[in-house]
Amino acid sequence: MLDIERASILKRIAASLLDFILVLILSVGAAWLISLITNYNEHIDNVNEYYDYYNEKYDIDLLGTSDKYKDLTKEEQEAYDERLEQANLEYANDKEAIKEFNLVINLSIMIISVGLFFGIFITEFIIPLIFKNGQTVGKKIFSICVIKNDGVKVSTVQLFARTVIGKYVVETMIPVLLALAIVFGFIGIAGTIVIGGLLLVQIVLLFATKNRTLIHDAFAYTVVVDKESQKIFNTNEERIKYREKLHEEEVNREKTY
Repeated sequence: MLDIERASILKRIAASLLDFILVLILSVGAAWLISLITNYNEHIDNVNEYYDYYNEKYDIDLLGTSDKYKDLTKEEQEAYDERLEQANLEYANDKEAIKEFNLVINLSIMIISVGLFFGIFITEFIIPLIFKNGQTVGKKIFSICVIKNDGVKVSTVQLFARTVIGKYVVETMIPVLLALAIVFGFIGIAGTIVIGGLLLVQIVLLFATKNRTLIHDAFAYTVVVDKESQKIFNTNEERIKYREKLHEEEVNREKTY
């Protein structure tokens, strides 16, 4: 049969959960190693020392994590706000403090980005190249696999695009970078809207497309199928020959009857 025997959503969810655990383990391991190499914790301590210095000097909380402010009288709050403004101004002009703060931000982005890339690349590209047919560890366990939309075996280029562009860049790094930007106060509601929009697109694609296509499959023109029941062709020529064979058999049956 030439029909696409798409995998059930339950199997895909179960396989994705297993793969997510593997991605998480690999990503955390890579991130930990990079943090050691870059002395990340030391830079975090340096930033905290600058915060502690200005907090103590002006008797304020630069990070706004203290609950004492709400217990102050109106006059005390006004005085606090003045000290906080002075502290922020002096901190902003402290080149060494700002340099250390920017370094921590850049290192945070780099560690997260590289760690996630390592985890996703190994799980979604290297392992499927070994297992064949785009099978990750989770897909192998649940007997599902990835093929081209036409039933032909997925190519290395497609698998790479599916992994790097679809899964890593669009589905992972865009939301992660936006989330970091929100945490560090660089953007507000716009970042949340974009993240929500990507999630909405995923849901719509999953339930509105014939092959339950997600963003990464849309990029690579691939589909997740049930390996046991799906006929997979090595090349497009093989698929065409098989189609011609089926047509010929159908014609011969009609002649017989």
